[in-house]
Amino acid sequence: FGSVINPLVGLDTIRRMGITYFKAFAMVIAVQFVALAVGVVIAVITAPLALPFMGNIVANFISATFSFYFNLVVACILGLSLFKSADRLGIGVD
Repeated sequence: FGSVINPLVGLDTIRRMGITYFKAFAMVIAVQFVALAVGVVIAVITAPLALPFMGNIVANFISATFSFYFNLVVACILGLSLFKSADRLGIGVD
């Protein structure tokens, strides 16, 4: 747990990953912007379906589905970045 919350471990990982870290960071930011845009579009399209005292159940379901997908994309980007930098990080891959 200590190494997870220690910022020096994260900074050392960033240093050893080099440019790969910043490429992954840029991709994650791009995915977050796309997720935000998709969320806005879903909210606008499904706004007439909002119910009193219940909110917009259809929009919440659709947004949650897309949110789950975009979170999987971010996890994939981070995993592939670590895999690409495995030799520099001392991670054994088979």
